[in-house]
Amino acid sequence: RPVPPDGATGVQPDADLMWLQGMAAASNKIYLGSPASNLVMQTNRQNNIFDPGALPAGAEWYWRVDTVLADSTVVTGEVWSFRVASSLLSSTNFTLSAVADSYVDSVLSNNNYGGISTIDLRTPQSTTVLRHGYLMFDLPAFEGTISEARLRLYAGNNVSGGITVYGVDDTTWAENLITWSNRPPMAGSALASGGVSSGWGEFVMTNGFPESGNAWSLGLVRGPKDTNRSVQSREGAHHPELMLTVVEYDEDNDLMGDGWEVAHFGSITNSNGTGD
Repeated sequence: RPVPPDGATGVQPDADLMWLQGMAAASNKIYLGSPASNLVMQTNRQNNIFDPGALPAGAEWYWRVDTVLADSTVVTGEVWSFRVASSLLSSTNFTLSAVADSYVDSVLSNNNYGGISTIDLRTPQSTTVLRHGYLMFDLPAFEGTISEARLRLYAGNNVSGGITVYGVDDTTWAENLITWSNRPPMAGSALASGGVSSGWGEFVMTNGFPESGNAWSLGLVRGPKDTNRSVQSREGAHHPELMLTVVEYDEDNDLMGDGWEVAHFGSITNSNGTGD
């Protein structure tokens, strides 16, 4: 029963190592290092907690605890592992405007609505007219990964029924050409959902992001209501916005050379009893 648990990720660099002591343990030999075949003995102590000091961010560590009995017999323990959380190097925010948007109508299936100031949304309960929205954003080139995206939509009235946001794999559709008949399919799983009262509404997405520098296409579907509701398009006074948070971590895990180990631990005793 190690702490951190075996295979844990995101462990804090100043975490202590703890374990459930073996039966009749007189002391405990703690080994730590990387790779698993080159564990370094750190200490021999009677309690069941060890402070390894500040550990490098992003590195994967292996460790074990050997139980020393009263007659000096050593019972070799299991090898456990954990990965230290990577260091956050930077966090950058981008606010993007839609480069294309429109809605499509299931009855007027060949009509295009890309040039008007609203994105109409309708999912009827008792009639047959469906109206779904489409948005496109061009992502800038950036280093790192997107940790969060917030889609902001503005409505003049409460959009009853709420809105669900879907990813759309096809990024080749054109604002002035898209219709119900040629609309690209939306993904099966929703990226976000929520409501929009009069004013701005935000939809927080934490997955489904495209790579740096690519286009991102999104679909909008309203919850079941017979009334007509809309959000403003990029031709309106309050155009759709996409707010990105891009983070970059230090992912270099090659931090365990002998030179670094000697500097960190002093002299090294390997688990096989040899020294470096």
